[in-house]
Amino acid sequence: MPESRLRMGSCYFLSKRGCILQFRLILYVDFLCEKILTCLDHSDLVRLQTISGEELMAGFLLYDRVERFLSEKGFPSSAIVAGLRQ
Repeated sequence: MPESRLRMGSCYFLSKRGCILQFRLILYVDFLCEKILTCLDHSDLVRLQTISGEELMAGFLLYDRVERFLSEKGFPSSAIVAGLRQ
């Protein structure tokens, strides 16, 4: 966890180039700051949410494939969750 925020009141994971998380959980994908909500029109918000949905699906598929791979190697299904927490 970063020690400070880029801007007061913003996400801890926000950098000058955007989100620093390489694998974002649903909470971080779904979050839209007030500035984005007020600056984008409806069609742009729909497009952004569509892209967010694609990112969530890709993350789910990756998680599922890694879990199946670990299971095939004899690891318990909770091994991937324990690995994400480290």
